[in-house]
Amino acid sequence: MSNASKPPVSNDLDYKELALPLRLIAGWAVGLFVSLAGVLGFVYLVYGTPHMHPEPELVNKRTMNQPVLQSNGVADLAEFQAKQQADLTTYGWVNKSQGVVRLPINQAIDIVLQKGFPVRGGKQ
Repeated sequence: MSNASKPPVSNDLDYKELALPLRLIAGWAVGLFVSLAGVLGFVYLVYGTPHMHPEPELVNKRTMNQPVLQSNGVADLAEFQAKQQADLTTYGWVNKSQGVVRLPINQAIDIVLQKGFPVRGGKQ
């Protein structure tokens, strides 16, 4: 009765577990390494090593601007915020030769509220 529930199996679809021969795997690995060595050798012959090519004179004489790295971000941010707060709450010169000054923000708001904004004249 158990044979009746199994589907028929054909011989051409049978599964057999096959192991690859060790010689085949070893030959493939050796071939891979020989090919890799050949490619690396070719690259070395074509491009050489970095010390084989002299650097241009421009590169040797030119000084590059180095990036300025932020070593203490928390202190830098606190200093920046303190400067901004001082700019918003104190008097100071923006451009002394032109007579441009900086007012505290609260006083500037009060002046604008008293005088109002300038209004563009309409067409007549």
